[in-house]
Amino acid sequence: MYDRVMKKFSDSYPLLMHQRDDNSFNRFGLEVGPGWYPLIFELFGFVDDMQRATGKAAGISQVKEKFGTLRIYCNLPCAADEQEILETIFASLSVRTCDFCGAPGRLSDAAGWWATRCDQHREISDFVESNRLRERYAEQFLNYERQGIVTEGLVYAFASRSSIQGCACLKLYELPRRLTSLSDGLMSQLTVSECADRDPAELEKMIKGMKDRGKRVAAVCDASDEGRTAIGSRW
Repeated sequence: MYDRVMKKFSDSYPLLMHQRDDNSFNRFGLEVGPGWYPLIFELFGFVDDMQRATGKAAGISQVKEKFGTLRIYCNLPCAADEQEILETIFASLSVRTCDFCGAPGRLSDAAGWWATRCDQHREISDFVESNRLRERYAEQFLNYERQGIVTEGLVYAFASRSSIQGCACLKLYELPRRLTSLSDGLMSQLTVSECADRDPAELEKMIKGMKDRGKRVAAVCDASDEGRTAIGSRW
């Protein structure tokens, strides 16, 4: 079944799948459950859009699960911040998607390890049953067609230290509610705003307020204390 899954990817994205680099992706393929195959298929579609639009090759180094979240390591023909936003989008979508079946799920450690599962598959640990389900949902994926992703207006927030001591800057990138193509790039489809030279605690309240109003926010920061405070991280 897995060979048929990989053939679907190869047939759909030949430019991307025929790379010859010696890396984890070419050795091990998709190191995730079948519930995430549609997410990966959509991401590969976006990467294919970029390749065709720019005439530059992209590379996929690894596709894996880590702490219940989809991680895709790649080298894309775009600016570093654009790649970071794209990777964050799919990581954010993965923690709302059951990695077994693709139904709405949530991240938890109910099975003894971190995984994103729906209620039906949350506590499955039996090896035979797990493999049977993976085969079943992998077969269902073979009929999947690219349709874009629903972002629900996700906001990517990046906080960093300001040039003014004790202050921070916050840049917000709001996605359209649906993303179907990157033929014209990602950044042109985002609504961007910026708050400069603010008290980190003020920015933290701003992010919290967005979440309280129902906004989905994926917040990241630089290595500074000011940036960490702004996004509410204590690590």
